[in-house]
Amino acid sequence: MTRRTILAAAALGNPLAAQQTGSPKIGLIGLGNRSRAHLEAWKTTDYRELLKDPNVQAVTIAAPNYLHYEMTMAALRAGKDVLVEKPVALNYKQAKEMLAESRRTGRTVAVGMQRRYAQPDQRIGEIVKSGRIGAVQWAAYAEFRGDWNPNSWKYTDQNGKATNCRLLKKTAGSTELEMNIHSYAFLYSLIESKLKRLTASGGNLHFKDRETRDASGLLAEFENGARVQHSLCLYAPGVTRTCTIIGERGSIEIEKTTLVIRAGGNVDKEEIPAARRCSALKTQLRHRSWHGELKSASPKAEP
Repeated sequence: MTRRTILAAAALGNPLAAQQTGSPKIGLIGLGNRSRAHLEAWKTTDYRELLKDPNVQAVTIAAPNYLHYEMTMAALRAGKDVLVEKPVALNYKQAKEMLAESRRTGRTVAVGMQRRYAQPDQRIGEIVKSGRIGAVQWAAYAEFRGDWNPNSWKYTDQNGKATNCRLLKKTAGSTELEMNIHSYAFLYSLIESKLKRLTASGGNLHFKDRETRDASGLLAEFENGARVQHSLCLYAPGVTRTCTIIGERGSIEIEKTTLVIRAGGNVDKEEIPAARRCSALKTQLRHRSWHGELKSASPKAEP
């Protein structure tokens, strides 16, 4: 049984035949309504106790953003492989330290960027890499949506005040780290060049009583000359995301559930299959590690 097998099983909830001796190993199948009661009965109250268990070879971390660094570093030092949800950390310094610790311990760290393996991102990547529209020169991406789910996890401060974790810099880092990181990773993968210059502006234009931004816009320039424009708005209910990728010889647009590809004088439309819009975490675990992606990231990109 390899570390990769155990990591995939931990992430996907698959039961494994226990190969170690000792206490019984329990697998949870299904995440229906009553699963919460089962998890509540089985949960480890202190993750440090779980990391001391020699039978645990890999862990998944789906805690709030501000705990990703602390928990991942502790898991690596305890000799565990780690699947941590995005964002990998709250800042570039923490991410570099996590990478260094992964290399020092020889343990794998994978980051849960599931949208990188779902449609339409994956299909657009395939078209771009095929050379059909030529090298990407410009990309414009707008994510306009309603506000965060009000039932999100609440962080309680020392005064007993409970606040949606996505509204605080301490717990979320920023709105862009919490939500738009998927789009940034997607666009960066199409450009395949280091960041040269970034100009950005944002703030609380509508929800003025929170720390994290409700609107922002950025323009990024890369060393190969490509440009990326990204816009965010959290108070635009009913407006769908839009994306246009312009290459040397053509373009790709997202129109709701359709890709429109213009190349070689032709206009082709592809429906995005509903089944392929879902996360492909199993594919991610099988084919990806974050080492190469982080190594190629530019320090200039740090917010």
